[in-house]
Amino acid sequence: MRKSLGYGLLFLCLLLLAAISQWPAASLASLLTRISNDQWHLEAPTGTLWRGSGMLLARAGKNTPWRKLQNLHWQIHASELLHGRLTIRLTPEQGQLLLVARPAGLQIEDIDLRLPAETIAPLLPGAFGRYDWHGQLHASSQRFSCNWQRNDCQGQLEIFWRDAAVAEIPGIVLGDYRIHLTGQGEQSQIHLETLRGALQITGNGTLSARNGLDFSAQASVPGLGDAGSRILGSETLINRSDRLDQRPSPLASLLETLGRPTADGRYLLEYHQTRQDGHAPGF
Repeated sequence: MRKSLGYGLLFLCLLLLAAISQWPAASLASLLTRISNDQWHLEAPTGTLWRGSGMLLARAGKNTPWRKLQNLHWQIHASELLHGRLTIRLTPEQGQLLLVARPAGLQIEDIDLRLPAETIAPLLPGAFGRYDWHGQLHASSQRFSCNWQRNDCQGQLEIFWRDAAVAEIPGIVLGDYRIHLTGQGEQSQIHLETLRGALQITGNGTLSARNGLDFSAQASVPGLGDAGSRILGSETLINRSDRLDQRPSPLASLLETLGRPTADGRYLLEYHQTRQDGHAPGF
C-alpha cells in the first residue's frame, strides 16, 4: 500500500514538473515585474520558464522611463531542485553569473558582468541619477551570498568603472575607479578608490538590511587650490574691457550639486538611505 502510494506521489510530482516546464517565458516576465515592484521588466520573452531569453529593462521608479540593459538568456537546472535549491544560469550579452536560491537565502556565483554605465545611470540614487554617466562597468566575484533569516552576507564583489565620464561635461574623462564590497555578517563594507584620473575620489560606507546604506566620500582635483578655479582650473576669459574674468568650471558645478565644499578645497559627497524610508535623502 505504501509502495503504491509512493509511486502515485512520484507520478504526480513528475506530471507537475512536466507541466511547469512548458510554462511560457512570459510567466517569468510577469513574476519579475511583481517581485521588483515594477522596476524590472523582461521585454519580448521567448522560450519557456526553464529556458528562454528576453530584453531586460529597468527603471528608477514607476514614473520614470524604462532603460534597456542587455538581452538576457536563462536556463534553470532542473536536477538541482531535487537538492532543495533553485539554480539558474544567467547569460547576458556581456558576461555570466550563476544564481542559487535556497529557502535560507540567495547565492551568486561566477559573476562576470560588463555593462555600459549609461544603461544604469538613471537607477543611481539621489542627484547621481539626474546625470548622463558614461564609461564601462565590470563586476566580478567568485561568490557572494546572503542569508535571509539572519540578514547577513558573506563574500566579496568588485566593480571597476573604466573611462568614467559625464555627458554634461563633454570631452573630459574623469578617470578609472574601483568599488569593493565585502560581506561581513550583518553589515557589508563598501570601499571606493581612484585608480587613475583627474578627479580623485575616495570613500567608505556600510550596507545592511537593518540600517540601509550609509556612504561618505571626498572628491578633489590634485594640484589645484580651493579658490573658485580649483576644479579643472576654471575657464579663464578676457572680456571687452581686457580684464580677466573667471567662471567656475562645469565639473565644479557638478560637484557642488552632488556634495558640498570643505575648507581644504575638496568636496564631501554623502548618501544615506534607510530601509524604512525607501527613498534617497541626502543630496
